Amino acid sequence: MSNTTNHIQTLLDKCAKNTATESEWQELQSLLDDPGEPGVTTLLKEYWNERSPVFSEAETEGLANAVMTEIRHRFPQPAGKRVLLMKFWWAAASVILLLGLGTWYFVYQQELTSKTTVASVPELLPANDGPVLTLANGKQFVLDSMSNGMIAREQGAVINWVDGKVVYESASTSKGELIYNTMSTPKGRQFQIVLPDGTVAWLNAESSIEFPTAFSGRYRDVSITGEVFFEVAKKSTTPFRVNIGKQAQIQVLGTSFNVNAYANESQILTTLLSGSIKLVTATNKTGVVLTPGEQAQLTVAQGISTLKLEKNADIERVMAWKKGVFNFEGLRLQEILRQMERWYEFKVVYKKSPSDMVYRGGIDRNVKFSEILEVFKEMGVSFEWDGKTLVVN
Repeated sequence: MSNTTNHIQTLLDKCAKNTATESEWQELQSLLDDPGEPGVTTLLKEYWNERSPVFSEAETEGLANAVMTEIRHRFPQPAGKRVLLMKFWWAAASVILLLGLGTWYFVYQQELTSKTTVASVPELLPANDGPVLTLANGKQFVLDSMSNGMIAREQGAVINWVDGKVVYESASTSKGELIYNTMSTPKGRQFQIVLPDGTVAWLNAESSIEFPTAFSGRYRDVSITGEVFFEVAKKSTTPFRVNIGKQAQIQVLGTSFNVNAYANESQILTTLLSGSIKLVTATNKTGVVLTPGEQAQLTVAQGISTLKLEKNADIERVMAWKKGVFNFEGLRLQEILRQMERWYEFKVVYKKSPSDMVYRGGIDRNVKFSEILEVFKEMGVSFEWDGKTLVVN
């Protein structure tokens, strides 16, 4: 088979953008399998050189050859296998990942100088405790074993379980004193709730939302911890407000947005998908107004708040949790492991401060923890694992 460099370049670009036809995917596979087509290897090396010039020529050639060897070994995979991948920031790997190689992952590393130890322990799966609904009177419902129908009635509000989510039905206003309910999720669980005004909230793991059984007054106020995605019901005369402790407040009319406000993260991230919102803080009452695609980044350190607006937020990374995926684009190891700790029952101990190296890629949220440990090993992370604690060397 003979192909010009321009044709190979076009083919790789189409595959990277996921616009290639089935026949073009097959042609790329054939090119990768054909030792008489050095043009593909050359282009992979050029991609790598453009993005990571710190690597030597020998390392670059080794990377390109290793990638192609891995593809020939792995492609095609049986249908239906779980996606598990870790990728670097280089276009060649992006093309490969788009090939849909099932459990394929590739990380180039030099020989490890320290030993990784994994004890023989029972398999660790995502934590599986049920979400909990707490009423104003303190009564709690663990929601995993519910059947469709009414859960409870409280001050005029009817609380229903409908096809795996909690739905509130109430009068448009409350005649008495407002009473509040709280929905909370444990490690390893996500949950959806429809609030009394019709607003829909999705809670990520280890998150909570407190809300009244009926909204009244000038505002519809809720308070959250952790990470929550909202689709806010439009009520132009009654703005919706999300309170994040005493640190910040988000003011909304009708929109969809995500709030990441975990206490052990360095920033509170508010990302707008549609509509318009305003974020104000304890020290900045003027705040910032977001338009779709923007992200407000609030950093609080030593009592000082800093508010930054990111014009081009990575929406795919922000919303990955709602799609059942861990997305690690541009994250450091400790940030990745904090996400893992919210999903699996284990603890992380660092023997020394981890590096600031960033990683790229993603992992399905429902894989066994042993599969994640395999990825960590291939990343060159030295660790010890006893089934409950991950000691990072």
